[in-house]
Amino acid sequence: MDTIDKNISINLRKIRKEQNMSLDMLSERTFVSKSMLGQIERGESNPTITTIAKICEGLRIGIEDLLYREKDPISLVKKDQCRVTRSAQSRYAVRLVFPFNKERNFEIYTISIEAGAQMQLPSHGAHTTEYITVTQGTLILRHENKELKLACGDSACLCAGGEYTWQNMGDGQAQMSVVMTVS
Repeated sequence: MDTIDKNISINLRKIRKEQNMSLDMLSERTFVSKSMLGQIERGESNPTITTIAKICEGLRIGIEDLLYREKDPISLVKKDQCRVTRSAQSRYAVRLVFPFNKERNFEIYTISIEAGAQMQLPSHGAHTTEYITVTQGTLILRHENKELKLACGDSACLCAGGEYTWQNMGDGQAQMSVVMTVS
């Protein structure tokens, strides 16, 4: 059974039970036979788009309610599962924790910068904003004609429409957590 068929099977049974319906009742509301509905719920049948439409109309739900899996309430990302990009000299590292996807218009990553190192970044586009919190050390942010010093626990909001630089002026590694949004 492929993913969509499995999702339909699981979701149909769940929604039907939530609405306190028997297969007979659902059959009357959808004009789909009880045996066909049972086969769909057991994952034994691959319903046509017409059948799916009838089921959605009868249950008064959107097609996405049948096709997509319900999200887990908790999502764990292990450190070693994240994609890490390092500078050529390994003076800084960017760890992508939550990448952009169709369900969210932001990404979250952590950045580590070694003592004395700097990281120059290009414009991310006029509609990009970064929300930064320094979690270790002290960093200098240079953007256009401005310079900000951020200590551990400090946060800043940056419209990332132009080039900018992060510099670690401290003796040890500095780290920050970044949420990047696109509007």
